[in-house]
Amino acid sequence: MVKVQINVPLLCSPSENQLLIILRARNNMMISKLVAIAVLTVLKVDHAVGEQINQCLSSNAHQRIPLPNEGEMFECEPWRNLSCCTEERAKQIHTDDVHKLEQNLCKKPMSSSCKEFFKKETCFFECSPDLKLWFIPLNESESYQRFKNVPLCKSECDDWFNACSDDYTCSDNWYHNINTVTKNCSKSHKNECATIKDKFKTAKQFCEMVWDHSYKVVDDEEHCMKLSLSNETRIPNDEVVQFYLQKDRTNPNTASSVRNSVIFIAIISFIIKCII
Repeated sequence: MVKVQINVPLLCSPSENQLLIILRARNNMMISKLVAIAVLTVLKVDHAVGEQINQCLSSNAHQRIPLPNEGEMFECEPWRNLSCCTEERAKQIHTDDVHKLEQNLCKKPMSSSCKEFFKKETCFFECSPDLKLWFIPLNESESYQRFKNVPLCKSECDDWFNACSDDYTCSDNWYHNINTVTKNCSKSHKNECATIKDKFKTAKQFCEMVWDHSYKVVDDEEHCMKLSLSNETRIPNDEVVQFYLQKDRTNPNTASSVRNSVIFIAIISFIIKCII
């Protein structure tokens, strides 16, 4: 019996050219994925640094994102171009509908000079879009925030204290001891009225304690914030924020994150070169 060998071509087997095309396509897909990963890594690092600015406090009084305002901003005019407070909120601050300072904590009229300084401070708190570095959760709740230890210029603190030193208060901590609804002293402090200079003793104590360490008083030679800004600009405070942002970038945790990302991107670049 004669054996007949029949050679049948493998029609499904790719040729060398087809294999090259397939390999190149796969390489291109891999390169695209690696490039995408590298880009996302860069964006993540940039976001980690950039998210520290143009952020509003999470509260029922602040806008979700800072926006420009076109209407009258009164004492909050320096924040017109980018603000976390609305025009309506600025009007409420101007007419004293926020702290109700005209109601007077100790049933004694608050001086106009003291009231004006508190309005400026309220504008700073309500409208500033660049204080994210000092945000902390409010009462251990992630849904609302306050700020803490914002660096305040000593000269600014002195002016604030001098404007209010002869006014009366029942407490050395308004954040905890003033009723937020009635705007009056809590029952445990209502009979403890004294002048601000007697209650707080020093300008530093007043500025740091009146709102429970919202501010930290520092020398003017250091980078510090001002409450009294011109109607045209808030540039001095912007420069302070940029300084602390740069300082934050150089701290060990941030620097380590950036360094690791750079190494990761370098490895991806090397792999891409090998593939090509």
